Amino acid sequence: MSTLKNIKLAHTEYNDIVPSTKAAIKFRPFRVSEEKMLLIASESKDTQQMSNAMKSIINNCAGVECDTLPFYDVEYLFTKIRSKSVGENVNITYPCEKCDQENELAIELDKVYVSKNTNESNEIKIDDDLVFVLVEPTIGMMALHNPDEVEIENIINMLANGISQVQNGEEIIDVTPKDVPDIKALIEQLTSEQFKKLSDYYENIPKTSLDYEFTCSKCSTINKSTLTGMQNFF
Repeated sequence: MSTLKNIKLAHTEYNDIVPSTKAAIKFRPFRVSEEKMLLIASESKDTQQMSNAMKSIINNCAGVECDTLPFYDVEYLFTKIRSKSVGENVNITYPCEKCDQENELAIELDKVYVSKNTNESNEIKIDDDLVFVLVEPTIGMMALHNPDEVEIENIINMLANGISQVQNGEEIIDVTPKDVPDIKALIEQLTSEQFKKLSDYYENIPKTSLDYEFTCSKCSTINKSTLTGMQNFF
């Protein structure tokens, strides 16, 4: 005799690729139980809880482990799953670049893409002796962001966790998590110009992006730009 526990619902599967690896994947929309987890995480405003929710959704729906993936992969996959789960269009308001009038526009999440990496190298030369080797930020690194901390401290913390190796003259030092406090202290010795070399690396890495265009309802100016940071649609 069949019981309610034996009822299994079929879900449509979709095909996509992981941007950084080009690996083909299949994914399904998230379920009500998973959406509830997202809502609880979103209401908590806790960065770690939201990161864990995103990782769980991607693992459950696409079978992809996120811990070592670049954060733009995680944003891309999460946005794709979300678009097939609760709707491909999201209404947002955005100011006109000319008159600042707020305009409502529909964003098509299914058209999300990952921009190109414009860095020439992940080896950042600080001076004739000192070189930092950086890695692209992961979701774990992004989860370290503390909204109660001043922004410069969050940037320094992310940079310190993103340095995988220090080359000092002929000495090569592989950085481990226990070295992060020493790396932070080293970063704080940099000049503003040297610090900018590090921060520019993260400005130029690939980003999850979405192009948009609208005509201002007030001044009729045509606005064209790109949204980045799909966590805004969490």
